[in-house]
Amino acid sequence: MAKTKLREYKRLSTPVFTMPNALQDVIPINRISEKGIFELEAGQGVKLYDRMYMFEDANYFTEDEEQREITIKNFKKMINSLNVDFKIIISNEPMSLEELNESILESALDEKNEPLARAYAEYIREKTITSKKGIRQVRYFIISCLQYDFDSAQSYFATVEGNLARSFKRMGSGLIPLNAGQRLRALHTFFRMKDEKKFSFSWEDSLRMRRDWRRDIINTTIREHDTYLTLDYGKKYASVLFIQKYPSGLEDTFVRELMDMPFQVIYTEDCEPVDKDFASEMLQKKYSSVQKSIDTQQQMKNKNGNFSTEVSYVRRREIEELEDGLDGLRSFDEKMFYVDILICVTGNSKKELELNIERIMTAANSHTIKVVEHQYRQMDALKTVLPTAARFVNTMRPMFTTSLSGFVPFNTEEINDPRGFFYGVNQVSKNEIRINRKKLKNGNGFYFGVSGGGKSQAAKMEMGQVVAYTDDDLIVVDPMGEYEEAIKKWNGQYVKFSENENNHYINPLHIPDEKVNEKNFITEKSEFMHAICEQAIKPDILSNKHINIIDRATKAVFQGFFKLRKEGKTNDSPTLIDIREEFIKYSEEDNNEYAKDLAEEMEMFVSGTLNIFTHQDTMDSHSRVTGYSIDSLGKKMKSVAMLIIIEKIRTKIKYNSNNKIATWAYFDEIHEFWKDEYAMVELDSTWREVRKLGGLATGMTQMILDGLKNPETKAMISNSEFAIMVEQGSIDKENLFDVFNISNEQLSYVNGVEPGTGIIRAGRKIIPFDNIVPKDNELYKLYNTSFHDEEA
Repeated sequence: MAKTKLREYKRLSTPVFTMPNALQDVIPINRISEKGIFELEAGQGVKLYDRMYMFEDANYFTEDEEQREITIKNFKKMINSLNVDFKIIISNEPMSLEELNESILESALDEKNEPLARAYAEYIREKTITSKKGIRQVRYFIISCLQYDFDSAQSYFATVEGNLARSFKRMGSGLIPLNAGQRLRALHTFFRMKDEKKFSFSWEDSLRMRRDWRRDIINTTIREHDTYLTLDYGKKYASVLFIQKYPSGLEDTFVRELMDMPFQVIYTEDCEPVDKDFASEMLQKKYSSVQKSIDTQQQMKNKNGNFSTEVSYVRRREIEELEDGLDGLRSFDEKMFYVDILICVTGNSKKELELNIERIMTAANSHTIKVVEHQYRQMDALKTVLPTAARFVNTMRPMFTTSLSGFVPFNTEEINDPRGFFYGVNQVSKNEIRINRKKLKNGNGFYFGVSGGGKSQAAKMEMGQVVAYTDDDLIVVDPMGEYEEAIKKWNGQYVKFSENENNHYINPLHIPDEKVNEKNFITEKSEFMHAICEQAIKPDILSNKHINIIDRATKAVFQGFFKLRKEGKTNDSPTLIDIREEFIKYSEEDNNEYAKDLAEEMEMFVSGTLNIFTHQDTMDSHSRVTGYSIDSLGKKMKSVAMLIIIEKIRTKIKYNSNNKIATWAYFDEIHEFWKDEYAMVELDSTWREVRKLGGLATGMTQMILDGLKNPETKAMISNSEFAIMVEQGSIDKENLFDVFNISNEQLSYVNGVEPGTGIIRAGRKIIPFDNIVPKDNELYKLYNTSFHDEEA
């Protein structure tokens, strides 16, 4: 039912306890439900109920102007659609040192990697504390209603929640309903700052033991003064301020600047929609009053002999604003709200509190906003600013939709996956970035960046976390030979391929120790031999008759070895020599010219200087970390090596999958593979297959535009949900449109930027990152590849 009288608006909540007997009684909650609906008033009849949600931050300040306007338009549409009282709360919550340490993965799974894990922990802790000073930011949205009981309130909120969720999604955000325990934790965070780990609440225990949940929130002291509060015997100070004067127009940066403060701040918008008819009636009365004042002013002028019709500036502005308001109400673009904006500031001492308040007021003054402290109502103001729908102070002012939408509650998207790897901090919000690539729809990824932009170091920072914090396997294809030192420090094996001398041999036809499906295995190796033979006979191409010979030979050789293995007569695997001998056999016995062609062309791979892949496999199959260097090979052999390495990686991923082990495969200088048509085909196939087998394939190359010129490579990039882009020189938004939904503002973070910074994509989210590692850090010394740094 619409409110028809002024006294029906700006309703204050009825205290649960008229005269509190204990500190816990000041909490403005009477009863709670497990699903998170709270009853805020006691007694019979209609009472106040509320429902609380956490909402995700959305890209706003990293979007282009056009997209910002769309976000504001959707924000206005949402608040115009609400016919319930609501609060928007943004809270800077401090992280305790214990909690901060817990968020950093400090312990390696393998004891020998513990020094590496400690180096990461030291870097992450330093980066996090330096950038954000142990502050994390959360956003809450609260709606309320007057109902008779919980069931009625729940039904009412259910009708609102669906449209509300869709509205937040349109703004690039998301709405997460909070249950009772999560809501009580939010209150506990304020009262027990830096003791967040001590919060413990169980709905079952609360019912069984009749435990007072209020004691889970607060068991400290609060003392009220004229303009501030002291908590926990003076260990913490707090003051609640409110906006007393608003400007006629507001820049959208105010809330962002306010919440960038490096101390605990709670920003609360308490909003109550006003019925349009009632709002229109109010404005009409105000308009008539102002017009009457103008007439009276004119009569006084005439009486004094001044017959000028000039109206004073103040009155003229009042008339214009009232006319704009009435026009807006008639057009349905505007709605009137009663709004109270409260700001709770804290400090560890009275002096620190005063300095923090001064910083808040200075920021407000720069936007022509006047902020003052609540006088002798600090406790009531505190109960209003905290995350419930309760209202105990009335400093509300009328405001239209356009003005209210100027207090933009968004800054930039965040990526903070539980147990994800650390990828630096968000350049805008300064919050840490954590991504779990295994949780993406497709965990494949790319690193793009010009030489010296920090591409390799960023990739190594990720690889090191794979080594330290997982039991996954790591494979690095290293065409330029720059990963040897890192791989050895990761206790891995580094394979250098050379046409003269090799420290390891790879047999591309090696049969793994694990039990395999013989039929499928032979089919896969036949397809692999197609590619090897096609490399051998270039520039000619394989005919169907060639392919038939290859399939027969491969099948015969493998069936023979499988039989010998079962009889216990050998543990060896076939090699390319065995396949060629089978070709020779067909050539001599059947006088088959196609078999003869294959045997002749394969000779250089089995008996010449290019015979490095004809030996039994000497690789350590139990090593978690493997690197392949092909920088010493000539062009002909490098093409073959690329095919063999891809085949080796695919085999490793497949059999790791059977053992529930994930495999991370990195292809540095992936453009070398893209330039070879046969390697490209095999790589594309690998990119498509590995996801379902627990593999995560990652390519690294300099310019993303090079990868977008070819349909196959473009498809690989498009179908990879993870990407890191550092310095790109100069690149336009239009060049990336088909692959990245990116703004010009975001592109500014990759054009002419400092090494170690750029943008990172995880799924649909794209944010600017800073992962600059200090030069005195152990990780920098391990991963840096700058020749000039070493020279210095």
